[in-house]
Amino acid sequence: MLSFQVGDVFEQLKGQIPTEFESKLRMYFKKWVELSQIDDPVAQEREINYFFERLTQVGIAKDEELLFVFCKIMVKESIELAQHSKNGMRRLNNNTLDYRFIDSFIKLVICLLTTSELNKMQFMSKIFEFVRQKLDDDHFS
Repeated sequence: MLSFQVGDVFEQLKGQIPTEFESKLRMYFKKWVELSQIDDPVAQEREINYFFERLTQVGIAKDEELLFVFCKIMVKESIELAQHSKNGMRRLNNNTLDYRFIDSFIKLVICLLTTSELNKMQFMSKIFEFVRQKLDDDHFS
């Protein structure tokens, strides 16, 4: 059910035509959202390991610039998805936000912080910068 909902919302939220690379990064985030919600811990661990193998294969896990682009997309998408219903309608009340998407994003940030050899201060500074940019965009639009 969640994968169906995520797909519908992703399609409805496309306000601009993303590059092929951005579309691929959105797809990776969408996949992460789905697998971070798996209830079976053994199956979830297997899927997460495979997910990180794929990130390594495409270079995201090793290239900081690609990782930052991925994180920027995840920030934007997690907030957008939380703010919209499965029909693409913007939620008017913050009490009805769907926090599963933001929760999935935070889980991935924690995984990246604990498993990679990133400069953790620089990484978190970038994450907070992306969050600030997204909130500024929302506030001024």
